[in-house]
Amino acid sequence: MASSAKYRNVQANPRVAFAVDEVVEETMQGARFLEVRGLAETATHEPADGHLAPATIRIHPRRVIAYNVDPADPGLHTRAIAAAPAGTPTSG
Repeated sequence: MASSAKYRNVQANPRVAFAVDEVVEETMQGARFLEVRGLAETATHEPADGHLAPATIRIHPRRVIAYNVDPADPGLHTRAIAAAPAGTPTSG
């Protein structure tokens, strides 16, 4: 991961978006997606049982956009997430 272009890109510009989508039917009701926009940082840590790379990219979300993700509440949903004050520890 540390030698990848995306890792270097995050170091140059931390503004990122991560999107996942799926189409299960050929109608809008069969489409769903989730997009997370935010600020990313590169991080290194000790590998856990050899399953994770020591270099990772962590995204601190600032906006989440979802469409048809929750079957109980379909449709478009957006959420803005305020940045934590400087010096505030983050979970994760």
